[in-house]
Amino acid sequence: MPSRRTLLLVVLAATVVQAVAFRAAADDGPTPTPAETPRPAPSTRIGDFLKRPEVRLFGEPLRERAALERLYASREGRPVWGNVPRAARDLLVAVRASASHGMPPAHYHEAALARLAAQTLPHEDAAEAELLLSDAFLSLARAFTRGVIDPRAFDADYDRGEPLPDPLDLLARVVDLGEEPAAVLAQAAPHHMEYVHLRRALARLHDEMARDDVSPEPDPARVERAAGRATIDRIRVNLERWRWQPRDLGRRAVRVDIPRFELSLLEDGGAVRSMRVVVGRRDWPTPVVHSAITQLVLNPAWDVPHSIFVKEMLPRARLDPAYFDANGLEIRVRDASGWQVVAARSIDWPTLEPDREAIRVRQPPGPANPLGRIKLPFPGPYDVHLHGTPGRASFEQPRRTLSHGCVRVEDEIALALFALAPDPGWSRERLEAALRTARDQRITLPSPLPVHLFYFTIEADAAGGVTILGDPYGWDALVLAALDETATRP
Repeated sequence: MPSRRTLLLVVLAATVVQAVAFRAAADDGPTPTPAETPRPAPSTRIGDFLKRPEVRLFGEPLRERAALERLYASREGRPVWGNVPRAARDLLVAVRASASHGMPPAHYHEAALARLAAQTLPHEDAAEAELLLSDAFLSLARAFTRGVIDPRAFDADYDRGEPLPDPLDLLARVVDLGEEPAAVLAQAAPHHMEYVHLRRALARLHDEMARDDVSPEPDPARVERAAGRATIDRIRVNLERWRWQPRDLGRRAVRVDIPRFELSLLEDGGAVRSMRVVVGRRDWPTPVVHSAITQLVLNPAWDVPHSIFVKEMLPRARLDPAYFDANGLEIRVRDASGWQVVAARSIDWPTLEPDREAIRVRQPPGPANPLGRIKLPFPGPYDVHLHGTPGRASFEQPRRTLSHGCVRVEDEIALALFALAPDPGWSRERLEAALRTARDQRITLPSPLPVHLFYFTIEADAAGGVTILGDPYGWDALVLAALDETATRP
């Protein structure tokens, strides 16, 4: 029979073994009971969110689904943001600063970011917070680099003339290089001086409106505030237009400001020469274009666009069969051997069915040719170009919306010499001699010359003073309505 001492030692040994086992189990982590389910990792929940047909983050809609799917697929679902409150505070700085760019902070999750910045979230909200932070950054990055509104909503053929920035590349600077989100986003906005001056004017007007709102308001003050709000709206529209434009206009370039009816020759960021231009009528507007001139056409012939032939010339010819001869226009028809010049009187104009592949109209070079002595074509979908004109009186009119979309320039010789300047072999005398031949001649430029056709309806100076330029095509209202709709979108 064991002694009392022996029994005590056995009990003590069993207690030690049990304690060691308990400590080992504690070191391995808690063992869930059968009723417990391990919480999903944030990466798993990010993927689950993005699989949903409609996603709302803390009650706000997801705006950059496609970019987010690319982002987290490349990271295998790993989070981008570490300290959520700190990241939210950093992004909140950029989002609130967007108001100084004429953009609505509420559209970029301002309220939700403010809540995230002020509290520590429970584990189950980590994936939702992660997605909201990324969505706020990417949507703001897209707005700064491409615009709040896609310009193709107003012109399906619009081409910025340079590759569009990818918002994910901006986010990579935060993730991979450790740059501050607010600094990266601030650098993404346009840095053209016109944009900077418009922002300054917007800030000044907002300050003036705020002071007026707390002061007594006689009737004249209400009128001034209404004018101030209209000016603010116009600034917002034009800031948006700047966000659509290329960031690099080129060291040497041609710039046409449609509402100013003015062409400028740019060199190293400044205008070295300006001249008056005639632009398109309201029903034939000159488009916003970014392209490059690669050649000059001396003594050009005018191949009449089919739309002008159908809308304007054909109705006149049906009333007067001598119309084409009286205006020095050639008629070409296509047969089995190709295009042939025929007499206008040989065509039965009242019964003609116009087909661009069967009949064309052309005006040979000459003093009456509407393209003048020089044409400067550039590629694009609009069939517009710069050219001279024999109609000099049109430049004296204050509102010069008279063309079918092309830009008639006041001094095509100066424009051509600017385009040819990189080639020292071209002088004014040589150019004038080539023009005297009265022969259609194409000259390849020594290097492509960027050309930008802009539509800005207000400009500001360095002190924030503004000049209203007019809105000849009525496009401001369309852009403003789209911006306002975005600002109120949930």
